[in-house]
Amino acid sequence: MTDSMRAPGGPVLVVAALALLASAPTGLAAQSLLSGYAFGTPLESVDGRSAALGGIGMGLTGVELAPHDPAAAVDLLIPAIFFTSQTSWNEVTEGGETSDFTSTRFPAVGIMYPVSRVGTVSLSFTGVLDQNWSVSQEQLLTLEGSGAQARVTDSFNSSGGVSALRIGLARRLSPALSLGVTAGTYLGNVTRRFSRSFDSLEVETDVPDFVIGGAWDYSGFIATAGASVDVGQIARISASYSLGGDLKASPTDATDGAALTMSLPGEYRVGGTALLSERLMISVGALYGDWASAAEPLADVEGSQVLRLGGGVEWSGARLLGKTSSLRLGYRRGELPFRRAGDPEVTESAITGGLGMNLLESEDVLLARADFAVERGTRDAGSFAEDFWRLTVTMRVSGF
Repeated sequence: MTDSMRAPGGPVLVVAALALLASAPTGLAAQSLLSGYAFGTPLESVDGRSAALGGIGMGLTGVELAPHDPAAAVDLLIPAIFFTSQTSWNEVTEGGETSDFTSTRFPAVGIMYPVSRVGTVSLSFTGVLDQNWSVSQEQLLTLEGSGAQARVTDSFNSSGGVSALRIGLARRLSPALSLGVTAGTYLGNVTRRFSRSFDSLEVETDVPDFVIGGAWDYSGFIATAGASVDVGQIARISASYSLGGDLKASPTDATDGAALTMSLPGEYRVGGTALLSERLMISVGALYGDWASAAEPLADVEGSQVLRLGGGVEWSGARLLGKTSSLRLGYRRGELPFRRAGDPEVTESAITGGLGMNLLESEDVLLARADFAVERGTRDAGSFAEDFWRLTVTMRVSGF
């Protein structure tokens, strides 16, 4: 027994520790943010244009750096770099209690480079699953032995997520047909921490916070193959298949925990755009993936069959601040991949909109563009509801 346990108040500390072990959460049942379920929520809208047009981002006209539509980078004339930031404002309601939180992340950065007789080579670093959340709850705890009650504050924090580093190639095989492939590796890490602090006045002594947690690093192989077909100058149709592969979570040296391997599902995506007039375009898309087997290694978590539909319209006849601009409006609806065991599927829907501005052009060549998207959405899982606003900003610079 240590000297601190022999000191006055030491028995209270021992009783408090025993009470903690008896009542500490065994899973994620008490946490309120959907990104905490299993390995997180997917990051689909990694650029402002696709986010404003419903979030699927398949078959968009022009030249785009889209991880799930690798053929979209074809026909690039000059090198270009992309950078995206996202800020979310969320309101969570569960069990009659409401909490608010704000988060900012940078889900995508990439570069595209045209290579003569080869095609467009790309390198991108994008978010895949977001795992940033924080939950805090106060409760009265009955201390074993004395029967006294003490107020405690439990905090459960997660920081990090799964990202992907990809290299890609897009090549036009004919005036109508383009192919694209990307391959790379999962990267990233997550740190999770549970702490319990006691009200020192109620326990009549200073009780140090109890803290447990650890950190895990992610790795694994990922690949996507896709094709695009241009129907004259009026439409484009794209389809792709993404190999999920095995996502491995390995504990760091300072973490006393086991490694975990989760088999992510393959995902199918299809979408297209059509010109209704010279300046008006409509876009639709869908994705499907079965996450049921992915959740098998996880306790108290179930996977869902994810079917997400989205679309939007874009009008490119606007001028803002003297710049050629496009106005966009869209909508999407679909399921999230994970839910608590026994709960209904988590459904997400969102109304989206935004604009794109050509900041700098030279002889009809785009040198700089900014895309802005605003999403107003909700996530519903029975007794749980989460409303959010999300702002996405993408900057593209060419000709460097």
